[in-house]
Amino acid sequence: MDIFQTTVTVIHEISRVTIFIRRVVQEIRSYEDNVSRLQSELEHEFIFLETFKKLFFSGDNFEIRQFKYLPDNLTRSVHNILTGLNKCLAEYRVIALKHGLDLSEAEVATGLEQTTATPSPLVLPIDEKVSEGYRDRFRAMIAALRQKTRAPEWALFSKAKIQALLAQYSEWTERLRQVMMLILLVEGRVGTLTARDIVTQSAGSALGLRKAAARQLRAQSNPPDDFGPLEGSFEALDTLSRPPSSDPSVMQYKYVLGSYTDAFGVSSITAIMEKHTFDIFSPTTTTIKERSDIRTALVRKLAWTLNDGDESSRSPDGIQDDHGTKSPEGSGKNTSHVKLLPCLGYLPIASDGYPSMIYKLPPGTTGGSISTLHDYILNFPRPPLGDRFSMALSLAASVLDVHSSGWVHKGIWSRGILVMPTQRRALYLLGWSTARPRSEEMGMWSMESDTETKDKKSRVPKQLEIELYRHPERYETKTASFTAKHDIYSVGIILLEIALWITMSKQFSEAITKAKEKDALPPARMVNNALARLSRDARVAQEMGEEYSHLIRRCLETDFEVEEYDEKESGLLGQFQALVVDRLSVGAAM
Repeated sequence: MDIFQTTVTVIHEISRVTIFIRRVVQEIRSYEDNVSRLQSELEHEFIFLETFKKLFFSGDNFEIRQFKYLPDNLTRSVHNILTGLNKCLAEYRVIALKHGLDLSEAEVATGLEQTTATPSPLVLPIDEKVSEGYRDRFRAMIAALRQKTRAPEWALFSKAKIQALLAQYSEWTERLRQVMMLILLVEGRVGTLTARDIVTQSAGSALGLRKAAARQLRAQSNPPDDFGPLEGSFEALDTLSRPPSSDPSVMQYKYVLGSYTDAFGVSSITAIMEKHTFDIFSPTTTTIKERSDIRTALVRKLAWTLNDGDESSRSPDGIQDDHGTKSPEGSGKNTSHVKLLPCLGYLPIASDGYPSMIYKLPPGTTGGSISTLHDYILNFPRPPLGDRFSMALSLAASVLDVHSSGWVHKGIWSRGILVMPTQRRALYLLGWSTARPRSEEMGMWSMESDTETKDKKSRVPKQLEIELYRHPERYETKTASFTAKHDIYSVGIILLEIALWITMSKQFSEAITKAKEKDALPPARMVNNALARLSRDARVAQEMGEEYSHLIRRCLETDFEVEEYDEKESGLLGQFQALVVDRLSVGAAM
């Protein structure tokens, strides 16, 4: 049996046992409080799985199904994810078979169920004779279970056990969403749905892809004519940093905490301002005005792409909105690891000649509790192991999300990441100063901080520290076309910082000082060898495990077993998801 037929079998098994589980939970609702909440969450997972199944594995023409013709790495990812979820359901399948229930009948019996959540639009036709027989046997099983309330079988349907099962559902379906984002990027559609269909149709809500699809559409198009700079005002309250350094080789922080007030003075919100001081260098842009115009256009485009952000809602299109409020379309667990602050917009060029972007903070966050990751590592003790995995996961998932939208970041380092005081210390990716759409034209531009280019006589960039996070192909004055692998390299450096709980600025403080004295950067090979040795330091494996140590080296070596290059880097991104993001999620669940 080929991988396509195997996956078809697995998705049907998952669908059938999910129907069985949610039916049992509904039947035993009276024995525990708040079971309706569990029922609602199960319903959400069921609708997601049924929508996915319908898009990829249903219909009359088996030969034109998209799944069968996807790139091999994406096909394998879908298969592995579904197989993993199916294994989590094995105990429940055994119970059904033990009580003589043929779960293939569950699909037929679905039409007779009444739930408190939104009914699935994908109910199969009802065969009254078969479904009635299934229902009788099902009720006999429930009666038998209730007579043995202390038996292991009954325990599988306890509130705690179902909540744990829902967490597993959510984790696996979140991985499936990440793969679907890559499919959408590569194919321009998911099943029969285009990105625009996902934004406008109910299936987009069921799949939890509406926000991601909208961001892809914005990334692939120009902002509308009426998307101009913000007309309100920003009043600074504090900078997210320690006192400014007198060392010119250390980049000064560009993040300012403050209050943004709309143009009419009606309302004010706490926000973060990010100054964009990069400059553009290209053979075709020679004047200051040309470079300024390109910079402003990029900031405007970035503000448009990030306008909706992705704070902490797993499914922003009907499950939970950015403020944690349930919307009418359903309910679900908040399991998204993507942490991108919503961008309110951009401010026009200030007196210093540079534009800024304004970001909204997550609900309930106070400015005094926010720190850059760099400062957090320097000033706070090492968090518990699970929290460090969670921090690493939120960064990797956010970078994958950015790449799946058709963008590269270009400036990932610990001074450009914010730590929010959430339960698991979530990392929010900022540092968008040089981010851009992935394209050949823009990939050839060299975007550098204005402060590091004013004195071209010196060979030491004034942002010396950030060079330690750059891929060898981008180190110092190298200007290779920027690709996703360069961002992934930077992710590897930060994963190393999280493991050892030490910043690159501290780890290489002596090298930074000597480079300043010599007026020259250390050779790229010397830096790469030092980082490679550091990634193999026994402390990394002792703190985080061998697997974590190995995935750091994957990022630094960009070793993702990808043979063929494709323009959208789907092979690389698919492997990054499978070999880094997915494996970090296992550690974060601890």
